[in-house]
Amino acid sequence: MHLLLVGLSHRTAPVELRERVDFQARDLAAALRALAERGSAREAVVVSTCNRAEMYVACDEAEPTRQDLLRFLSDYNQVAAADIAPHVYDVVDLDAARHLFRVAAGLDSMVVGEPQILGQVKEAHTIATEARTAGAVLNRLFHASFAAGKRVRTETGLGAGAVSVSYAAVALVSWMVYSFELFAARRIGWGGRRAAYLSALGFVIVLLNFVPISYFVPNSHKF
Repeated sequence: MHLLLVGLSHRTAPVELRERVDFQARDLAAALRALAERGSAREAVVVSTCNRAEMYVACDEAEPTRQDLLRFLSDYNQVAAADIAPHVYDVVDLDAARHLFRVAAGLDSMVVGEPQILGQVKEAHTIATEARTAGAVLNRLFHASFAAGKRVRTETGLGAGAVSVSYAAVALVSWMVYSFELFAARRIGWGGRRAAYLSALGFVIVLLNFVPISYFVPNSHKF
């Protein structure tokens, strides 16, 4: 018996392709039943999020099953195999288990440490259990990944920073706006203290070729 993972993610595929390979949007339970009917895998769990589509299966022979999973990925999502193949990865046995542990812990996420993925992995396993495509091998594997993900979050500081792509984007934009205000103020001759003071009041200076052309003054502040 082998453990096999075939999938694609934000690390290997552009967002346009990931949007087309979306089992969740096409009914994940139906996808699991369709995969089981092919007979190449004894057990199957599909983790499908906006950033990944991964099929974890227990099978007798890894290579024939890998080829069949690639065809299934193409057929079920109605995407040409030639478009998918360059972006697909596959790993077996211990490496597949390690990968799932990394996913559940948030180590393989676009924003490292984001907490949503553990819940998504649990949901994927629950759907597979209800569809009766998860058996003894995958049940044991996924429950171990839940424990690993929980332990990483409780025993390390991994989740202390940005917890989602949107959170990270807002933090980055805030930093960029503040840095731009200070740079603009200094560029046209204001000292650092005045720049910081004006920034704290909420002044935003719009520049053209580093020449102030207009001012936006919030509330009752006058320039």
